[in-house]
Amino acid sequence: MADINSKNDLVELEKYKRAAQRFVVRAKRLILPLPKKLKIAQEYLGDLTNDEFVGAFSELRQHVSTMYDDILNAPFDWGYPDFDTSDSYRNRVNDVLFAFINNGVYNNGVLTVDAKEFFKSTAVKRHRKTELMIKGFNQFGFVIDGYNKKSTEFRVKHLDNQNIIYVLYTLISSYKDKRNKWTHLDTARNGYSYRFVEDLAEQEYEMAFHTLMDYATPELVDIQKWLYAEARKCGYKIDTKETMEKGMLLYKKGAKRFLLVGFGYEKIKIVLFRKLYFGKYLIRTKNKLCN
Repeated sequence: MADINSKNDLVELEKYKRAAQRFVVRAKRLILPLPKKLKIAQEYLGDLTNDEFVGAFSELRQHVSTMYDDILNAPFDWGYPDFDTSDSYRNRVNDVLFAFINNGVYNNGVLTVDAKEFFKSTAVKRHRKTELMIKGFNQFGFVIDGYNKKSTEFRVKHLDNQNIIYVLYTLISSYKDKRNKWTHLDTARNGYSYRFVEDLAEQEYEMAFHTLMDYATPELVDIQKWLYAEARKCGYKIDTKETMEKGMLLYKKGAKRFLLVGFGYEKIKIVLFRKLYFGKYLIRTKNKLCN
């Protein structure tokens, strides 16, 4: 914990503590429950059975969730503060875990990380006291051997279940595979969404549509499904190449745009927006758009 030299220091530290606690409460909410019957795409299973993958995936998500609980109780033990109190900062836990994968090579339950690339990566450089994160990870079975800025490489494994490292590696790799298509899925990525590795045959809509709907209110999901159906009737579909700015879905037919649709959260505004705007808009423009 930082040194306290005055009453003002104590007040500032309390601000940082509360900011860290607000953040981890929100971050934990992003980890949504896994479905009871989750089918993983064959390409991601490797040598694991579906049950083994889902079991390790569940353990990984539980580890991260419990890390947030630990940070909630003792944020300074995890290296906080390293951000301002405006809450406009990045996910410290995920930045370091994801950086392991992005700068590592997986083989037989062990991740070998290029230390030079890891420590110079933006995701790691934006945070201070990352050695305290390593100490925190150790409490959850993660073993990081040779973690040192002077090392050429270090190794990451899991003491209790090596499949956890494989699942983490596969999940983060799937994020990178899909990033060129779906560029605005940070909420789902930070929530360890199963949608990235789920068998696509199990998904009624496009993957990105599901990941956004998973975090939307029921009222907004209803609207989005309605708009999806209307767009499809006219031959429009979600464009996978354009950036989904601020969580928006772009419906296109060739070069022609149908709608750029966002996801909101205020129930009253959603209902009014649907009744007073979308209905009239579609009635007024549908014939023209469907030509």
